[in-house]
Amino acid sequence: MRFAIIGAGMSGILAAIKLREAGYDDFALYERAARLGGTWRENTYPGIACDVPSHLYSDSFEPNPDWSHHFSPGDEIYRYFEGVARKHGVESRIRFGAEVVRCEWRGGRWQLETANGLRDAVDVVIAATGVLHHPNVPDFPDAASSTARAGTTRRGFARCSSCRPRRSARSRTTSRPSCASRCRARSTAPGALGLRDHGVEVKTDKSGRSYYALYCLKE
Repeated sequence: MRFAIIGAGMSGILAAIKLREAGYDDFALYERAARLGGTWRENTYPGIACDVPSHLYSDSFEPNPDWSHHFSPGDEIYRYFEGVARKHGVESRIRFGAEVVRCEWRGGRWQLETANGLRDAVDVVIAATGVLHHPNVPDFPDAASSTARAGTTRRGFARCSSCRPRRSARSRTTSRPSCASRCRARSTAPGALGLRDHGVEVKTDKSGRSYYALYCLKE
């Protein structure tokens, strides 16, 4: 029985290891990027971290007693999964730069095609593509005229890392808004902007979606 794993992030790496552990060694991983890592490869903004405690955000068979933080930074998490993949021989099974663009059930098997021309016929497809690298940009007022840059957070929602600063007459401090969602709002802006004091305000964009606006103040 042949398997195809689409995506070489955390889930794809784990799927490959567990397939081999169960006695299935005929498989390939298809990764559209040039290296593994999934969301921890794509998201590299300053201050990125995981909102799950690191000792829980680990493979049970590869505990790491050396996490630097309770909620470890993204580059450390990336190195952890890279090390797990290397230790278990997963890297040699990854076909990098191979984005799967077609997957059709035909003739009793899944027929796969990639953007770079690879073809494969497999019995089982494991989708480990993830969704945490697609930005969801809120339609906030004056977005077109601002200098904001959209990126993604760990949860896949949008942030604005360099909105146009404005001056507050009362506090004589610089205020920069940063948009994020859920718990990311409290961890994204301080690291990205290097600011100490910040507050959160819930706002609604033009389409009715809610987002958090972080206002960080620096003397």
